[in-house]
Amino acid sequence: MDNMSTTERCIYEVLSTHLKTGMGGRTRILLNLTSNFMCLVTKARPAFLYDHSCISPSLSLKIRQDLSKSVAALKDIFIIEYSQDIMFAKMSTLLTHLQHSRIRFVDVGQSSPQFIDCSSYVDELVGLLQSWQSFHSDILKDVYELHSAVFISGPTVIGLLLGFPIVYFVTTETNCLSHTPLLITKCETMFCGNKFCVCSFSIPQCLLSTELHHALKKWIFSFESSLNCKVTQTIESFDCLVL
Repeated sequence: MDNMSTTERCIYEVLSTHLKTGMGGRTRILLNLTSNFMCLVTKARPAFLYDHSCISPSLSLKIRQDLSKSVAALKDIFIIEYSQDIMFAKMSTLLTHLQHSRIRFVDVGQSSPQFIDCSSYVDELVGLLQSWQSFHSDILKDVYELHSAVFISGPTVIGLLLGFPIVYFVTTETNCLSHTPLLITKCETMFCGNKFCVCSFSIPQCLLSTELHHALKKWIFSFESSLNCKVTQTIESFDCLVL
């Protein structure tokens, strides 16, 4: 681990005290988690999903507590549960993304993809996060649950929390993305001496306008400027795409 930065090493050591020795693929899991937390440190994204079969809710709270004390940039991390997904999030980055980014939403529950206004989702999510801050003296002491009955489109909520500039909206089990050409944007950087995918998102090619191309280029430039990363774009289609 000689090629780690000081912050990477600190995160890795905190995690290694909590993850049991003898765990299958322990080193790989530690490196992956460290890289994900570095995404929060660098503000590359506001949150990340993690495998709770490896980390129980009680253990995740201990990890959160130790990291918030050991790494200044992680002092405001907290844990969100939505449906069966659990993620670590950085409150300040998440609120900045939701309040100041121009997020575009694509309804893929119809016969063809189309843009849709989901600003009410963003407003409701921001309001909930701010209420957590206002009514809890220590917002970071528990796992906070988003109720799926309120946020009916799972992919929309997850996309918003993970910081994607393009977010899908769908309330059915099927979508119209099968065999649809998609522009896939993939962002990679180096953490812990290894190549790591910071984020990957797509948008149907049929929705690409001059204005949207310009917006994506602006987002990529901003992303590359704030983080030493490589951004690639390809056109792909899939027989079946599950959201």
